[in-house]
Amino acid sequence: MPSTAVLASRRTVHPAPQPPAARRGFVLQVDLSDVADDDLDDLVRAVQNLADLAVEWFPGARARAALTGDEGTPRVVPAGRAAAFRDRLAALPGTPTLAIDPHTRTVTVDGRSVALTATELGLLLHLAQAGPRAVTRAELLASVWGGRHVPDGSRTVDVHVRRLRDKTGLADLLVTARGTGYRLAPGYDVRLVG
Repeated sequence: MPSTAVLASRRTVHPAPQPPAARRGFVLQVDLSDVADDDLDDLVRAVQNLADLAVEWFPGARARAALTGDEGTPRVVPAGRAAAFRDRLAALPGTPTLAIDPHTRTVTVDGRSVALTATELGLLLHLAQAGPRAVTRAELLASVWGGRHVPDGSRTVDVHVRRLRDKTGLADLLVTARGTGYRLAPGYDVRLVG
């Protein structure tokens, strides 16, 4: 049987050049203009902890922490341990619970009773029932004030919102929706009971 020769050429195939992979990440900048120079050691520890936590929260990520001063030259902060910072975070109080009982007309913040007027309670209840939706001043006036005459240009809704913030002790509970009205801040545990 005649022999068959197979010729194989060795040709190196180079893949087409690929564009460099897009880098993804984030930068957290904190303005320290008003921080005293004697707080620098605490600041360095905080920066170390933030870099360590970023790597802990995003395995495989590379974090680089740097401080810049007046001269603009960054000072790279070496990696440290984030345990102390994590312990401080764990010790922070949780989100307050706001409970509204429309039947007994009571409001509590973390079990502490809050005395509200009927209008303040109606305003808070209407915003709680609206959920994350921004409620217009006109809707609040129609619903809460129930047709009572309120002069045009009156700031009565704004005044009542300020009073609610003061009385509940939750300054950021009611968020101003610019050009619209108000809504409850996300992240609060608001419960309608009863």
